[in-house]
Amino acid sequence: MSRRPPTRQCQRCGTWNQSSSKICGACYTPLAQPRFRMTPDRVKFLHVLALRQKGLDREDYEARLQRVGVTTCKDLTLRQYRELVDGLRKLPDAARAGRTRQ
Repeated sequence: MSRRPPTRQCQRCGTWNQSSSKICGACYTPLAQPRFRMTPDRVKFLHVLALRQKGLDREDYEARLQRVGVTTCKDLTLRQYRELVDGLRKLPDAARAGRTRQ
């Protein structure tokens, strides 16, 4: 009896692919989503968005982190990250001081 190679089914189109494939051969959808990590770029994005663009002080920023269930942004899960960013984007932008247009 010969063994068949293990296969994985694409969640989008239903095509069966070899288990070693990282993308579907029919629709090019990733077969395995990479695990979410808080990278330095994501941390920087959050800090720029919250502290500079939205004008939050450190205490308000930390309160928003606690509202989604963490004490540091490095511990955010994907769901928490999206919830925090969505909440920050709903805030009005802070007025920029010291810059004038002519």
